[in-house]
Amino acid sequence: MEKLAPDVVMPARKLRPYFQSHAIIILTTFPLQKILHNPIQSGRVAKWEVELNEYDIEYRTRTCAKSQVLADLLAELPTEGKTNKEPNSTWILHVDG
Repeated sequence: MEKLAPDVVMPARKLRPYFQSHAIIILTTFPLQKILHNPIQSGRVAKWEVELNEYDIEYRTRTCAKSQVLADLLAELPTEGKTNKEPNSTWILHVDG
């Protein structure tokens, strides 16, 4: 879990002006907030916590991945040269799970 903290620290360093001027919301399935705000930390994680405390970062759990699947499908769906020949046709989408 400690290996996840640099994934927040490195973008914060590279995108410092954006992190300073905007509120940042991090969606994750891992307990990053508990890792970074744990009172019993190694020196490296404590240093990262102090560095990240200057930004307005909110950690949220990722709630639903299924809605993202539909958005990805529509983004990757090729639309060139395809037209709907039936004006009142209905699409049926079956999702497993």
